[in-house]
Amino acid sequence: MELERRWLILPVVLVTIALCDVAYHAQPGAEAHGLVAMPLRTVETAAVVDVGPEAVANPIRLDIGQRLRVHLPASPASGYSWQLEASPPPFLLMETDPGLGAAASLRTRNAMASVDTWTFRAQKQGRASLRYAYRRQWDNTSMPPVRAAVFDIEVE
Repeated sequence: MELERRWLILPVVLVTIALCDVAYHAQPGAEAHGLVAMPLRTVETAAVVDVGPEAVANPIRLDIGQRLRVHLPASPASGYSWQLEASPPPFLLMETDPGLGAAASLRTRNAMASVDTWTFRAQKQGRASLRYAYRRQWDNTSMPPVRAAVFDIEVE
């Protein structure tokens, strides 16, 4: 009987360890410990521009009609996710948002990581920034986010 109870505790211990590992990877400064989830590169094609966290330092130039896909690595098991802090500028049409309805299927997942993807289409000329905050949905928005990403967009 005592041996059977010990085997019942094992799955609980393993799940707890896995959750702690996910939460540790989601902490700021995890990159300093060599825990980079996945590098994303900026890829430009005739119709689509894909950007990730490394593109925050560079302005992103689009032509009218071109699509922009923003990919940000997340860890939903820890309770943290990326949120667009304001509505997109009027010259960008948001086509998909990983947190809304059918577009939630654009949240790519595996056991340890997730990538949230937003898709926009450039409709007319303009210049603005897309600001993302990495926080738990129940956190007070007046507090600074755990991480932030700002993409400067210019449509020519």
